[in-house]
Amino acid sequence: PKPKPKPKPKPKPKPTMNALRRVCIVGSGPSGFYAAKYLLAAVPTLHVHIIDRLVTPFGLVRSGVAPDHPEVKSVQNDFTSVAAEHAERFRYMGNVEVGKDVSLAELGGAYDATICAYGAAGDSAMGVPGEDAPGVLPARAFVNWYNGHPEYSWVGPEVDAALSSNPKAVIVGNGNVALDCARVLSKTPAELADSDMAKAAADVLARFQPAEHVSVVGRRGAAQAACTIKELRELTKLEASVCEVDAAELELGMTPASAEEVAAARPRKRLHKLFEDISNGASKGMTLPSKKILSRCTLRFLLQPTEVLTAPDGRAAGLRCVRTSLSGAAGAQRADPTGEMVDIDAGLVLRSIGYRSLPLEGLPFDAERGVALHEHGRCNPGLYVAGWLKRGPRGIIGTNIADAKETVKAVLEDAQAGAIGGAELAPLPGALEAPGVVSWDAWLKVDAAEAAAGAAAGKPREKLADREALLAAAAVAGA
Repeated sequence: PKPKPKPKPKPKPKPTMNALRRVCIVGSGPSGFYAAKYLLAAVPTLHVHIIDRLVTPFGLVRSGVAPDHPEVKSVQNDFTSVAAEHAERFRYMGNVEVGKDVSLAELGGAYDATICAYGAAGDSAMGVPGEDAPGVLPARAFVNWYNGHPEYSWVGPEVDAALSSNPKAVIVGNGNVALDCARVLSKTPAELADSDMAKAAADVLARFQPAEHVSVVGRRGAAQAACTIKELRELTKLEASVCEVDAAELELGMTPASAEEVAAARPRKRLHKLFEDISNGASKGMTLPSKKILSRCTLRFLLQPTEVLTAPDGRAAGLRCVRTSLSGAAGAQRADPTGEMVDIDAGLVLRSIGYRSLPLEGLPFDAERGVALHEHGRCNPGLYVAGWLKRGPRGIIGTNIADAKETVKAVLEDAQAGAIGGAELAPLPGALEAPGVVSWDAWLKVDAAEAAAGAAAGKPREKLADREALLAAAAVAGA
């Protein structure tokens, strides 16, 4: 009899996206939540866990968006819907710091993929003498403070002392964060009464609002200003502060290359036209000088900081700048020092010249640029990045949609190629199961407590700006 043929080995199942069981996202801001949203939609069996070092979710939506921009903060509702819709497969773990409580390597053993989306917690420095003087602050710290970030309560006494010494402020940089700071300083307390500004910050600022004079300084011209037209227009319509632009500085910055830049893009053209209208007092509906005006907000151009001036007691007393002139081709103009010096009087100096991401052990990182090393969001199969950590601190909240989709695409491609998923996973690290971890349900208790306190005060919410108070409201151990 012929020997029976050996049975053919069963073909190995082809890798599929369904091989993904657990994905961890480090950071609960827009990039993290959008990544969670698209992952949960793409893989019906996948569990997604978001880890954040803070008790509260939403990142810069909660602690970075200006309190008088509730329409921007409403994106939180979308993220809350993601958590509710996928309640069986979504988990939030607040009050856990990756790199301290748990390592990236530990997460790598317990999850098929880890997406780092922890944003940019560092600042770019001016690099000038006097920058370390009391009264000089990163705009990021100022913004986090007035938004109730629990790690920035120290800013209040600094702001109080600075504006008590001199009720004028200068802001270096002219992006939207700089204009947010200028607007908050230039508004009256009444204009912010129904916002969700942290009470402790509102109480300090109310003693000085509107600040006597706020100067916003850019080293290049108006054609290169980093703000958007919405934020600029808001500055022109404040109750007791008039917005100013020096026509001479506008003209100096309008080189042939600048004219080419302005003509090339409609948003840039509209923005520059508004600068011109402000300089002429002709912007529609703008606040004009009158007896009721208590404050001025002046947008300055072609000024490069060279030194923070200090008073005899060592506190900041102003900013010394060198006048610059522009040279070079459109889109690549340089600000060259002319030698002419300009001093700006101020007790509070805010630098708003860029955020920087910080490295994390195990994450490939470009220290010079302050971003992760990656290709289309993939550092290597199993480790990915999204948001500012991926692209640098630029774009609006909506920019994170395409950014997160690209990173999720990389994760799914790796799963389909068999590069991730399928291997045995380690149990979740103990730090993620500890009593002090804040769950999504625990966060909802905080949310309800803040909303109730806000309703009583005629505000959207009264933020709890203290870690212990947040933990107590969440009914979590460690309060």
